[in-house]
Amino acid sequence: MSDINRLVTFVYDWMRSNGCVEIPSKSANSNRVRLDAWRHVTSQRPIGLEQQKTMVNFWLRRSDVPGSLPEGVKFTPKSWDGEKWSDPEGNPDVRGAGANSNLLHFDGFEGYDLVRLGVREIEEAQTILDAVFDTSSSVPSRKKAFLLKVNGRLHCPGNICHPASATEWEGGEVLLHDETPRELTGEGLQEGSEIAPGDSLWIWTHEYDELVPGRGLIATAEVGAVGRRAAEQTVTLNNVQLLPRPAGFKDGFLETTGSALIEYLRSSRHRRVYQMSEQDVTAIRNRLDAWDGEQSRRTEAATKHLSDWDGLISQTKGDVLSELAERAVSTRKPRPHQHAFRTALLAAYEGRCCVTGLAISEALEAAHILPHTGDARFDVVENGLLLRRDLHTLFDAFLWSINPETSKVVLAKPLINSPYREFEGKVAGKLAAKQTLRFHYMQFKKRAAERDQETA
Repeated sequence: MSDINRLVTFVYDWMRSNGCVEIPSKSANSNRVRLDAWRHVTSQRPIGLEQQKTMVNFWLRRSDVPGSLPEGVKFTPKSWDGEKWSDPEGNPDVRGAGANSNLLHFDGFEGYDLVRLGVREIEEAQTILDAVFDTSSSVPSRKKAFLLKVNGRLHCPGNICHPASATEWEGGEVLLHDETPRELTGEGLQEGSEIAPGDSLWIWTHEYDELVPGRGLIATAEVGAVGRRAAEQTVTLNNVQLLPRPAGFKDGFLETTGSALIEYLRSSRHRRVYQMSEQDVTAIRNRLDAWDGEQSRRTEAATKHLSDWDGLISQTKGDVLSELAERAVSTRKPRPHQHAFRTALLAAYEGRCCVTGLAISEALEAAHILPHTGDARFDVVENGLLLRRDLHTLFDAFLWSINPETSKVVLAKPLINSPYREFEGKVAGKLAAKQTLRFHYMQFKKRAAERDQETA
């Protein structure tokens, strides 16, 4: 067996023997670059493993890298710019060209600065893995898991109920009742253990808050500092990971979980901290994996795309331009397939406005990028955006658009000095076809030029 094969065998044996599980990929691209990712079940820290001809690259979040490294390990930092990773000095990597961009297809990496560690020796690999996942100690891990049932807009970091990325909660404090967590036992609800640094957390935001409803189970984190503020306990959140798809009672996710604690929550949905058993954690993880697959299949079915948007646009350009003129002077008309179109967009964008992240379905609308001409081929996700109602109106009026090359929001002059300026440059509409966005963007630029002429 060659040195590299021995190293690869050691690394994967170590992962399986030390409480790590493989993270499923959302894309087949990772196979091409021989990349996979794993997650430690206790700390929830992820690691990407990339096989090279003479080494194995460990991809770690910058905050998870040990303070000291073996001398022969190659250290390469990568900075997150809000959309992709690039070298800190510049020279951005091209999306899809390497292993680091493919890490976007695994949960736990997006939104974090990364470090690539090039490892050639088994001893180097063991030193790093022991340090990252804290397994070098002979003392068995006593880390515990807790479910935090909180009101997102009152108790979560920054009063943010629906974080758009993990960084919005990372390092922030969540407020808890200053009481001992409860543990569900055979005798009922009993006092559990105190929360301590290093423990793992599952965060559940109330779904039934009338002002800003939460989305149920939304994130995991690691306990940092634990403190007090007046009559509340404070817990700092480290290594925050948003679940790929938040899940609660409303959407049917928790109909069958096998978790006694979740079953108990059906009859007691108040704010409280619960200590979780290993069976609870395992049951919820298994259900999350199954749920992710179910939702991915639904999204894939909703986003099946047309192969020739250029041809369709060319064939129907006259009808499209005519509909654009009518759109400017009329209110929106109900369409025969409007409900199916909206349902597809809600599934594809996971019930969130693709610009603001708002998750209140009553305030969201299905917006056509190319106006609907009566042709059912326009009622697909690639020609749609899920938008907050006011943004839909402004989009139809060409007061903002999306740059098809960058997927970033561009505002017209009338909005630049308005409250809408916060959306300038925001990435949106990634599920839309470039051709449909390009058509709208060109019309947007044309209308901007016309407005400039009128005011000259």
